Amino acid sequence: MFTYHINMKTLFMLLLFCHVASTVKHSLKYFLTATSGVTSLPEFVGLAMVDEVEMGYYDSNSKIAEPKQDWMRDFMKDNPEHKEWNIQRCTNYQHFLRANFDDFKQRLNQTGGAHILQRMSGCEWDDETGEVIGFSQYGYDGEDFIALDLQTLTWTAPRQQAFSTKRRWDAEKAKLELNKYFCIHECPHWLKMYLDYGRSSLKRTDLPSVSLLQKTPSSPVTCHATGFYPDRAMMYWRKDGEKHHEDVDHGEILPNHDGSFQISVDLILSSVAPEDWRRYDCVFHLSGVEDDIVTKLDKAQIRTNWVSPSEFPAGVVTGVVVGLLLLLALCIAGLFIWRRINNGFIPANTELLEAAAAASCRRTALSKAKGQSPDSLFSLMFTYHINMKTLFMLLLFCHVASTVKHSLKYVLTATSGVTNIPEFVGFAMVDEVQVGYYDSNSKIVEPKQDWVRDFMKDNPQHMEWYIHKCAGYQQSFRANLDDFKQCLNQTGGAHILQRMEGCDWDDETGEVTGFSQYGYDGEDFIVLDLQTLTWTAPRQQAFSTKRRWDADKARLEYEKYYFNHICPHWLKTYVDYGRSSLQRTDLPSVSLLQKTPSSPVTCHATGFYPDRAMMYWRKDGEEHHEDVDHGEILPNHDGSFQISVDLILSSVAPEDWRRYDCVFHLSGVEDDIVTKLDKAQIRTNWVSPSEFPAGVVTGVVVGLLLLLALCIAGLFIWRRNNNGFIAANTE
Repeated sequence: MFTYHINMKTLFMLLLFCHVASTVKHSLKYFLTATSGVTSLPEFVGLAMVDEVEMGYYDSNSKIAEPKQDWMRDFMKDNPEHKEWNIQRCTNYQHFLRANFDDFKQRLNQTGGAHILQRMSGCEWDDETGEVIGFSQYGYDGEDFIALDLQTLTWTAPRQQAFSTKRRWDAEKAKLELNKYFCIHECPHWLKMYLDYGRSSLKRTDLPSVSLLQKTPSSPVTCHATGFYPDRAMMYWRKDGEKHHEDVDHGEILPNHDGSFQISVDLILSSVAPEDWRRYDCVFHLSGVEDDIVTKLDKAQIRTNWVSPSEFPAGVVTGVVVGLLLLLALCIAGLFIWRRINNGFIPANTELLEAAAAASCRRTALSKAKGQSPDSLFSLMFTYHINMKTLFMLLLFCHVASTVKHSLKYVLTATSGVTNIPEFVGFAMVDEVQVGYYDSNSKIVEPKQDWVRDFMKDNPQHMEWYIHKCAGYQQSFRANLDDFKQCLNQTGGAHILQRMEGCDWDDETGEVTGFSQYGYDGEDFIVLDLQTLTWTAPRQQAFSTKRRWDADKARLEYEKYYFNHICPHWLKTYVDYGRSSLQRTDLPSVSLLQKTPSSPVTCHATGFYPDRAMMYWRKDGEEHHEDVDHGEILPNHDGSFQISVDLILSSVAPEDWRRYDCVFHLSGVEDDIVTKLDKAQIRTNWVSPSEFPAGVVTGVVVGLLLLLALCIAGLFIWRRNNNGFIAANTE
């Protein structure tokens, strides 16, 4: 009977604990990789990860166990014998995997070529329940080979060729017991030790800034969270307090440049009436944190750069433009009369004028890039009497024109001694977007964009041309591989030959730049110089190839014609077909984010296209570099991009904040997006201690505990009155 009373009390306590506790699993994993026939990599590589963070590295070349985290260096310093233990362990596994290589190759009837054998072993530990799960498995050439089942203490073979290995390893009972001991006892022991040393880094939780973003009124509303850690998080939309799935698009968790993470989820509102918006909210949940971040769908909270036509000052803009044109016309007319009175007048050569305009725009851009003054370059212009008029026209052209370069690239790859990928692979890219793919296994040219499918449908002969071109390259690459191996005195092993060729076209100046270069085993081998029509060999072993290819004048002339005429012709054709996709420009939503008052302020732009963009902080109108941390451009799940740049304000007085602003520039768009540094515009989830309702929270907790005590006492009395009471056996 006493047992029953204890069980009921336990049940109450468990219900309470389940509500307030959040279980967190930690992991320790060892990845061991051995290679055969791959000369460009160490024969053996091992790395260790705690909670998916790399903490140690070893390879057979250095023979050193290298800590990868500061806390791991402290641990090795305090436990020097542990470093020696790891080195010895890696050395033993190197010999063990080398022996297994021969066995696996024999089972798979392999005699040569490039092969990779991997082992992943380790454990997971639940710091709430204490549960430990161990694992050990092997992979061979990218496929599962054999895995240990710790429940039955036997090996599982997912492929027939591993059956004989399974039988032999199942018979080694002592080794099985050793594996079990390591996974269940030794591994979790070290995991807990590592967690203790790396607690501040591994067990920290950083909450994100959450924003609602929307490009236009018809676009989905994006709930975006950035700056959280660890990456064990989820975000979703709710409707009337219930998780909502319809018209919702979930993005992946992406890394930020500062080691934190970000996530977004879109909600399509086209079928939602405005009065129903209040029924929706966005929920962000971080593992190990009790309280979720809930953001109500509120039009006033949505950040956007869209301006409605009714709000756009069309009249003012038109007036300003007309006024500037009239002023320019008056200036030119006055200059016209003055030049005629003082020096006479020589009619301008219009072709020369256009050429000068293009050249000057290029020079002006170049001078800015090099930090020179554009004015100094104008002194190098023509000595004709049209100098001043040309100058006026050049200033106008350079101001309103935005040059955009387009590119067509072919990347071709051939392999030797690598059995798990096609012998030849080729793909084409327009403006860095993959448009086509071919490999020697399928022998099919596969379009990768809808507009390319339309083009191939309208031009079936072009598809055939590509197939024949790729087949020809496959044959020539095979011959070149033999030639390059001979130049480098190589007879076997795994090798990779690549060629990148194509052209860039400036749609403003019409300038075309072609390129063709070869790489071998990850290093530059030989490059075509289209100016001198010769090949350049950056390494001595390529000199004989250079001499032979330089002597092939017919091929060089064809290369010149192809890169200056054929390649840009197809590039312009592709750009025309894919204009709506390739040449579109989408402006981003820009937000100011900050975790705490002492954290940097992050200027974050998301949703822009293409990825030719830049963002920076300004101070007093000048680009600011001090205490600024630039992030990389990252892809979003919808094909757009995002970027962020941090500004550390610890040394900036509050009254000086108004001197700073954040500038986003998208290539091809004249107007930048400028965001003033304004405390009222910064989004944060931080709550100051003075605002935290500590009294309310304490009262609620005490009330719940009193209610729980009353429930247990009431149950205790009821059970005694109805069924009697049997005293506990104290023994």
